[in-house]
Amino acid sequence: MTLFENYFDQCLLWFPLPRFLMRYLAVHGVCLAQINPRGIRHLLGIYVLSRECGVDISIENLSYLTDFRTRGLSEELKYSVANSSGMALIAGFPSNDDHFEYRFFFAEISERTVEADCIDLVKTRWERRVKPTMPKVSKEFLAGMHKELSSGNGNWRRLSLREQIALEAAAKARGSSGTGAPMVATPTTSTPPAPSTRARTSRPSAPKTTLPPPSSGDVAEFRRLSAERARISSGKGKGIDRMTPSKRQRADVFPAAAVGGEASPSGGDGLLRAEAYAVVKSRYSELSLLFDRLVGDYDEDVRSRGSELSAAKEANAALQSRLNETVVRNDALERDALALQRIKKDYEDKLSRLKSWCAKAEGESVRLRGELSSASDLQRTRIDAAVAETRDEMTRSFVVRTSEVAGLFAEIGGKAQNDMLNLTEIDANLEFIGLLQGSDPPDLPSEIETLRQRRQPIYDAHDVFADDWRSPRLLLALLTTTSSCQTRTTSRQQAARVLMTDLTCLCFSDLACFMIFGHDYS
Repeated sequence: MTLFENYFDQCLLWFPLPRFLMRYLAVHGVCLAQINPRGIRHLLGIYVLSRECGVDISIENLSYLTDFRTRGLSEELKYSVANSSGMALIAGFPSNDDHFEYRFFFAEISERTVEADCIDLVKTRWERRVKPTMPKVSKEFLAGMHKELSSGNGNWRRLSLREQIALEAAAKARGSSGTGAPMVATPTTSTPPAPSTRARTSRPSAPKTTLPPPSSGDVAEFRRLSAERARISSGKGKGIDRMTPSKRQRADVFPAAAVGGEASPSGGDGLLRAEAYAVVKSRYSELSLLFDRLVGDYDEDVRSRGSELSAAKEANAALQSRLNETVVRNDALERDALALQRIKKDYEDKLSRLKSWCAKAEGESVRLRGELSSASDLQRTRIDAAVAETRDEMTRSFVVRTSEVAGLFAEIGGKAQNDMLNLTEIDANLEFIGLLQGSDPPDLPSEIETLRQRRQPIYDAHDVFADDWRSPRLLLALLTTTSSCQTRTTSRQQAARVLMTDLTCLCFSDLACFMIFGHDYS
């Protein structure tokens, strides 16, 4: 996580980071680096003030006593913490913290830097503040807590003077207990010394150990690392606050400032000042060495992970090349997919048009079938009517013509019969004349008898011919009727023709009989 040196130099924040601060930041959903030093001073000041006054303050109470505000633009995600309206407790801070962001360092999140039960609450990413939902607290309770906390010393303009007062109180307590020799030790929790020591006393289970005074080599190493950090800070392109003293200068000047306001270094007051100087120097030496160790660990970790970073860069380059190839292939596939979609859309449009055409054609076909069926029925009806009419007309015409032909045949038959009789008479006369002219004339009675005998067979032949002609007429009529039925079954159009054939056969048969025998046998 990222931390600023101003948090520890000017705000007197300590390691491990206090539990109440981590929980307060977790409730609001921000990390420690998003809060400016003024907000850190307010939070630490209220916490230390509650310890001094013996008031147990919770995160909800702390949220009601403070006001969480946006610092600068809202997109920068920077925030500040100040006293709530009408709840002022901490005063004496400068209105602006100049260039505190120029000097920072990174700390590993572990039990050495954060309380063990708050490691999961630490946030490292800058995020937008989430307004928490707090349970309502009565105004009377807040007013009573504010009144009780206001009884303490809320002026934090000079942190060194506050620390000096705490150290003097601790020295007086030790002097009253009978220890007159000056010694460098951590003050007890009954009278809290510096804010860092007071905050650590909130954990009674953690034992307090004091490091020995730093040697000259440690001091030289500390100065070298401080100078290196200064060069690194100046190389980042940011301006350096020339008016703000460096940490080494503050560490050297601070003890003098702590005792510079006193009139005389002699006597008991001088002893207290010397003891305070030794304690403060020891504290700042410990803090500086801790910073140097953290920075050294960080540099070592950076160097050890340089190879991993280079390998990761190479792997990233390979992955980037593969990603570029994948992007190219993806673009080609997207183009192909778009082309296929266009083709599919064209085919779908064509298919829809074909379906519509097929539907129209099917409807047209049904309509044509209906019209054709209607036309076929109408045509069949008309044909039947025409055939019947034609048949009737032909029948009437054939009957008329048949009657005319029968009359003509009768007339022709009569003439033929007369001609045959005349011819027969002529032949008989010629034969009789020939007999008369012969040398042996015939006997007249015998000839008459002969002629009578010859006439009888002729009359008998008329009846015989009628009997012989009856069977052929019946056979001819049967064949004509069978042929006409078969023809009617095959085609209606030949009905008139069959009828004409039957009538013709009948007429000719009657005519032949009439011509031969001179009688109508129909």
